[in-house]
Amino acid sequence: SKDAARPAPEGDRTPAPGTPPHSPEPATIAPHALPPDPPALAAVPGPLTLRYQLSGRSRGRAVRGEVLLSFQHDGQRYEIRQEIQSDPPGIRLRTSVGRVTPQGLAPRRFGERRRGEEAVHFDAQQGRIVFSAAVPAAELLPGAQDRLSVVLQLGALIAAQPAAYGPRPGIAVPV
Repeated sequence: SKDAARPAPEGDRTPAPGTPPHSPEPATIAPHALPPDPPALAAVPGPLTLRYQLSGRSRGRAVRGEVLLSFQHDGQRYEIRQEIQSDPPGIRLRTSVGRVTPQGLAPRRFGERRRGEEAVHFDAQQGRIVFSAAVPAAELLPGAQDRLSVVLQLGALIAAQPAAYGPRPGIAVPV
């Protein structure tokens, strides 16, 4: 139970408050100071290329087209590239680059180009997300994804632990 006190890790000899020094009892951590649950593990798929047909509506107009999605990685770094060619005429290119971690994808940069390019930078050292458009920076939440990496990340989370994601009302992933 998360509410129960846990013994301190081996090697931590700091006595609990009110415990005399050199006590044979293990030190404990107050319940409010418990570390968070370990992060979910992910099973990132191998490199892949998908080509599929697109149909739908955008701004009240019928849209048809083709999408080419390429996901490449070397086990440490990844690149996702999505090219959408549609009718009415338009080409949209989205890219996501980042790191592959035991928790899945950790984006560093997301870009989207239609007429011009907009980019989003995930600054892990500063703990923030920086946008190229005139949008204020945002806090970088644990597990945050971009609009392109989120689809592969969801698949990787479910592939690693299918029983953990059985019938549920949803999975929360900051995008």
